[in-house]
Amino acid sequence: MAQQTDSELTVEATVIQDETTAGANTATRVGQMLNDIIDSKINNDKIDTNVTLSADDTFVPSVPAAKGYIDGKIPYKSYAAIVSLSSGTFTVLTKQNDFTGVTFAYTNPSNGVINITASSAVFASNRATSPGSSLLGGGVAYFLVGSQLTTSIWNFDIVKHDGTQSGTPSFSQVLFEIRVYNS
Repeated sequence: MAQQTDSELTVEATVIQDETTAGANTATRVGQMLNDIIDSKINNDKIDTNVTLSADDTFVPSVPAAKGYIDGKIPYKSYAAIVSLSSGTFTVLTKQNDFTGVTFAYTNPSNGVINITASSAVFASNRATSPGSSLLGGGVAYFLVGSQLTTSIWNFDIVKHDGTQSGTPSFSQVLFEIRVYNS
């Protein structure tokens, strides 16, 4: 019993399917195929079905097999949080932090600007980016335009559709994400 790729499992299934020798598809042979399938896939009883998110949850399942599979496929590390700002106070629900031991702090240093400061230099030059995001504040739609200030400070400008900046509106539950690509 060992983990096999889908291609390997398909070859094994085809051998059993196309077998013409009488008695060759023994219970042991077919049973081994079933065990190989089970060992090669993520089992439903191993997946967390809790759909309630809290500040301690991540976007990546904690099941070691699933996390290992996903970690091997995503070419970047990510920090993502759902953020609200009201009366100058940030409320931050971190949803994903791939930077072990690194904490992030939010500030509003000037009108229309939000900085995220990492406790260490994690924003590698020419490898960090932030996917486009938007927010609705006071009935006005804004875009969040991210840019790197230093290897530990990420800047988000809050701009209107016409590119102007007029202040920092209060907002609720907006996704802020920063990705640092592996190479």
